[in-house]
Amino acid sequence: MALLPILFAAATLLSAHYLDEHRQSAIGVVLSNWYFVAVFGSVVIVPVLAVSLCGAAALSRRFRIGRLLSTVGCTAALLATAALTYAGVTEALSGGIRQQDPNSWTPSLSALETLVFATPFAVIAGANMWALVRLWARGPSAQDDKA
Repeated sequence: MALLPILFAAATLLSAHYLDEHRQSAIGVVLSNWYFVAVFGSVVIVPVLAVSLCGAAALSRRFRIGRLLSTVGCTAALLATAALTYAGVTEALSGGIRQQDPNSWTPSLSALETLVFATPFAVIAGANMWALVRLWARGPSAQDDKA
């Protein structure tokens, strides 16, 4: 689960060549918004990835510490992706107020484009929620921390 945000960002950044040719198409508009989120979201993605991977690595040796770190990473990723989903949906429901703003860094999205934009973030949020439930559904293993 920890790698989903970074894999999504990498796929978005790799699609930049397509974006150059199709900037005005519906998929180009969505890609440019994803690209913007991937570039500026890396400030959040990289630390969350580091904490989540440290937690996953510690799960087998020190379950409680691993579960704590994994919980922090999953919760941070869940909150970030839920916020992106919320922001995209509320902009679409507001009728694209930014449409007349020529200084906006990203184009406004239609309702269908918003659905496409928000879907990967909703999937990542759901995967992190599932990971949190799995982390806390089972107790410490037989190799529990001695401390």
